[in-house]
Amino acid sequence: MVFPLSTAAQAIIAGQQRKGSRVFPSKNGRRASGGHEKKRIDELAPGLEHWTIYDLRRTARFLLSRAGVRRDIAARVLGHFAGGDVDSKV
Repeated sequence: MVFPLSTAAQAIIAGQQRKGSRVFPSKNGRRASGGHEKKRIDELAPGLEHWTIYDLRRTARFLLSRAGVRRDIAARVLGHFAGGDVDSKV
């Protein structure tokens, strides 16, 4: 399945430095694990340290549902697919 991106989304992606096939990699070029990034956010937002990276995924999933995004697309956005029936993994 292919979905076109808006001009704004294409501009954001085009402006990113790539490391390998990842558009938004961590500093070492791998997928972001969250630990280092969370520490940086905690430093920038004192008083908001009591959250987890999973809270962001849960919020994203809720907002995708509220926006009417199909289940299979929301699953792909969150990386919850490994082939086969995507809906069963949401």
